[in-house]
Amino acid sequence: MFDARELVAGRYKLERMLGEGGSASVWQALDHTLERTVAIKFLYAKDERYRNQQVEQFLREARLACAVQHPNVIHTLDFGTARDRAYMVMELLAGEDLAERVMREPKLELNEIVRLLCGVLRGLAAIHEAGIVHRDLKPENIFLLAGDDEVHPKIIDFGIARNVDPKSTRRSVLTSKEGVIVGTPQYMSPEHIRGVPDLDHRTDLWSVGVILYELLTGRLPYEHANSGDLAIMIATTDAPRVSTLVPSVPPALAEVVSRALNRDRHARFQTATEMLRALRDATRDVLEPGAAILLPSTAPPPPAPTLRPQHASRSRWAALAVALLLLASAWLWSTRERSRQPPHETLPLPPSAAVERTTTIPKAASDQVTSSGPTAPSAAAVQPAAQAPAPKSAASTAGGGAKTPASGKAQRRVPVMWRKLDF
Repeated sequence: MFDARELVAGRYKLERMLGEGGSASVWQALDHTLERTVAIKFLYAKDERYRNQQVEQFLREARLACAVQHPNVIHTLDFGTARDRAYMVMELLAGEDLAERVMREPKLELNEIVRLLCGVLRGLAAIHEAGIVHRDLKPENIFLLAGDDEVHPKIIDFGIARNVDPKSTRRSVLTSKEGVIVGTPQYMSPEHIRGVPDLDHRTDLWSVGVILYELLTGRLPYEHANSGDLAIMIATTDAPRVSTLVPSVPPALAEVVSRALNRDRHARFQTATEMLRALRDATRDVLEPGAAILLPSTAPPPPAPTLRPQHASRSRWAALAVALLLLASAWLWSTRERSRQPPHETLPLPPSAAVERTTTIPKAASDQVTSSGPTAPSAAAVQPAAQAPAPKSAASTAGGGAKTPASGKAQRRVPVMWRKLDF
């Protein structure tokens, strides 16, 4: 562990801890060489069995981040090891991330949303030009830097990014092992979900489309409590159109979202710059002073995603087969019961010989019958908008694992990993 006032690498004097998590801690420090305040992220490698792999991945993230210098991307200034711990030096940011901003009032206006996403796309274009695919774009990884006139977005956290430029000397291996998919499912593209080997920059454009969809409608295009079912939905169904949820969204803007969320990546926007131009053209009037359009705070529930025709036909045939099987089973059972019946001829019973027919239910079954009842639907945790949090020194958000959750905040969406799925 490090202590305040300690000198790291003979250059950075630690001042105070900004955040701590299970895998990293972030400190505010003074850089004596540049005479500026910076943020330093230290890696915790608790499991010695995987320590070398974790350190390699951490330093790999630092190298990728250093390759990009753009106003809309967090600046990584230095990295190395000190006292047998890997560290990364970044610019110190003050503000909040996009996930925190959307949870409080007032709601973002349409012109604010467009300006924020234009900045994100500019930063993403620089990342892609460096031959890097981010692979985990989400509101938690978009930091909002408070400025004099407007909020300035910055893309942070290159934890699971990959280098896809074959000419780059900084080329490195994937973060995850072969056959294992890593990312945040709600923002992963169909090809990312499927685990295709040639994943490219267009997966990031899908993620931007999901973020834009969420900001416009107040909900995600795909939602399911089970990650496996969510993956199947993303890979096989189309999201409800924005215009059906929020009719006030300009049609041209709704079309931008639909194209960004096209499951065929060849029909999607091919570059961040192309998507940026389409977003500007679709909202040119919205960006004019005084032309802000307020979006509703809530949207009607989206219709259930429609399966593709071949899947729907397959489901109908399966249901018909099950029904026929049940009918055949019932007919066989009734035939067997009739064959066991005694001859139909019977003698009349005297009046005193009343027959009482009872049905005995075993105690365990009785308990089940008694306790059974309509099951309450599982309550999705819908939290009311939180009060505006105090601006924080937020370089700690640059390393997802280094945040200290505050009470009252919405549950963070974190990256998960699962085995490659075959659809």
